[in-house]
Formats: sequence, C-alpha cells, structure tokens
Amino acid sequence: MPQRNELLEFFPVPINFFTISPDITKQSLDVILSEMKTKCKDKKAADNVISFCKTNDINTYQSSDDIYKNKKFEFLVDEIFDCAYTYCDNTNIDVENFEITMMWYNVYSKNGENGEHFHPNSFLSGIFVLQDDEVDKNLKLNTPVPGRTIFMNPIMQNFVIQPTTKNPGSKYYTTNVIPCLTSGTLILFPSWLKHAVSKHPGENYRVTIAFNLMLRGKAGKKSLLNYIEY
Repeated sequence: MPQRNELLEFFPVPINFFTISPDITKQSLDVILSEMKTKCKDKKAADNVISFCKTNDINTYQSSDDIYKNKKFEFLVDEIFDCAYTYCDNTNIDVENFEITMMWYNVYSKNGENGEHFHPNSFLSGIFVLQDDEVDKNLKLNTPVPGRTIFMNPIMQNFVIQPTTKNPGSKYYTTNVIPCLTSGTLILFPSWLKHAVSKHPGENYRVTIAFNLMLRGKAGKKSLLNYIEY
C-alpha cells in the first residue's frame, strides 16, 4: 500500500453565487417590464405583462447589449461592481478596475432557450435571475429542481476519455453542472466557460440579465512574460 494518499485539486473553476436583495431584484424587473411594454409593436400583446409579440412565435427575446448605459440601471451597475470586487477577494486576485462592456436582458417564454456558447473578449461574465417562477415554486414545495442554466465541464471538452462513475456521480468527471438559480440569484464566472440555457418549461416568463466585465489597468507579471495594461 502507498504511504501517501492525497487527492489535490489544482485547477478549480470559480463560480461565485450572490443573493441580491428583493428590492434590487424587483426594481430591475420593473425597468424591464416597463421597457417591454413600450417597445412591443403589438399593443394588445404588450398589455399581457411583458409579452414580446407572441404573434411572431418568438419564445426567446434578447435586448440590446448596452443597457448598462441606461440611467435606470445605475443602481444595478453599482451592485454588479460590488459583486465583482468581492469575487476578486474570494479568488485572491488583484484587479485595479472593472468595466462593463456588454449588458442585456433575456426574456424566455415557454420553450425559450439559448444554445451552448461562451463570451469572448471579456474576463468575467454574469447572470442575474430576476424571475423564474418554475424554480421558485418547486423550491417552496421542498422539491427543488435544477435551474435552466447549464455549465459545461471544460476538461471533458478536450476529448478526455470519460469513465463510468459511481452514484451519485463524480465532480471530476461530470459533463455538465446545472445549478439551482432562484429569483434574486446573481452568479459570476470566467467568460471562457461554456454554458447554455435549456428549454423553459413554465407558463410564466423567465427573465434574466446577463453581462460581461473586462478588467482595466495592469494585469499579469513582467517576470512571467504575461504583463499587460488594458
């Protein structure tokens, strides 16, 4: 038998979970609902809370990617920066400044989804869940269901041979992770991490805000030949 048996984890992927206050969550949702009502060309459909013209058979709506410039979202931008610097503390990194380069909202009606993707040209990405009645309902019934945001294991994408795992599975060899994201949850993760949104099964809308963060200032070390100023 070996004299030493120690399993080490050298390259963990950080995904930081935050619970945002109900006031900020509601205020963010109210801004989106108001905008959807005014922008929808189908006035009858617009009266249906946040319809995005169901007559066109659209089940996933994505806004423009510059809503961080909207003064109505200033309170949320401040909250995102607070989360970003907390992420730095939690991961022991030193970032001089962050800049939001893109920020948009997603509205999913029944069967709305988003395919596998990642976010290029950014350092961190985030998802803020404003409304997901399906997850919240099942959580209150003490029968939690996974959220519909799926993260793909980057190791398994490198043509790694996947072994059969014992119950209840292995965090080292799982192909993906589906966290339970209730309304009011904000997560930050590396932008290179591939993810997707599976089909929304609920009758009510699922509403999220997504965003990208780029670091600004000095990064890396000259001694490691990776120093750069953004």
